[in-house]
Amino acid sequence: MTPLQLDILLHYHCRGNDYEQVFDNDTRNEQAMELADAGLLTLDKSDTPLFAITDKGNFYIKHLLNIPLPVTGHTIPDAQQ
Repeated sequence: MTPLQLDILLHYHCRGNDYEQVFDNDTRNEQAMELADAGLLTLDKSDTPLFAITDKGNFYIKHLLNIPLPVTGHTIPDAQQ
């Protein structure tokens, strides 16, 4: 998953409107279509917004959000023998 795809998926997870310039920009459109092909978004040409997040997409985002952030750890190197 690309950073742009993650941004698009997070957008649809949080908002109900279409992602900015998703149809005016070839790269954004291609990335959204790849998410639709993977079953993370649906495309409905007869409705507005045209894309919507699926249950699979919501599950994916919730899984990512549950990953704990790394914690800095300090170690003391072993003494040379």
